Amino acid sequence: MKCTRPWSEFKFKCLRTIQKYLLFCRVSARKPHLSKSQVKRKIHWCKTYLSFTHADWNQVIFSEESRIATLCNTRHNVWRPINSRYKSKYTCKTLKYGGLLLLVWGAIRADGYRILIQCPPSLGSQANQEVLRIGLSALCTPQIVFMQDGAP
Repeated sequence: MKCTRPWSEFKFKCLRTIQKYLLFCRVSARKPHLSKSQVKRKIHWCKTYLSFTHADWNQVIFSEESRIATLCNTRHNVWRPINSRYKSKYTCKTLKYGGLLLLVWGAIRADGYRILIQCPPSLGSQANQEVLRIGLSALCTPQIVFMQDGAP
């Protein structure tokens, strides 16, 4: 049996049916892949510092290293309902690897004071200690707590 409807009419009807169920074509959100052990550690950290007050957090410096790399940012379209952008099945997982252009270390205090330092291309133990010495000497006071991300 041959279909008599033109393809564009059929496609339009399919799209209307999909939208009727509140599914719309969107670009998937990018979200770092976390293993089960990483999720457990993050939940444990949150529970540990749940009792911190605003004054306690004012005494903390947060730091992070970051690679600025040449990677293709591929966009993926997904059909998802409204308000479900970060649900796992609608996201595109990302990994940190690839052509390294620049490695930086940064830290920030509650009062907004921050620092960003360019690191050597390979950040070994000695180089990491030197970056921390330079960066923290500019940010730290005796009552400040340095919160590090647990990177090796």
